[in-house]
Amino acid sequence: MRAGCVYLSRHAWARELMYADLPAQKRERLHLRAAAAIRGRPGFAPVDVAWHLMAAKAFSEALPLCLEAAR
Repeated sequence: MRAGCVYLSRHAWARELMYADLPAQKRERLHLRAAAAIRGRPGFAPVDVAWHLMAAKAFSEALPLCLEAAR
């Protein structure tokens, strides 16, 4: 994949293959960016941000959002 490219796929298996092909550090950075983008939206769902933070291995940051989502 080239930097700056966006790939869209209608098929879950194709998305999963592309995702699995990304190096772990890049996946984690993308999840951190997704968490920040979702958090920047008014009325965001804490569970959505927590999911991305956990995928990025930012567990200490995800924990308060998990607890908030559980309430």
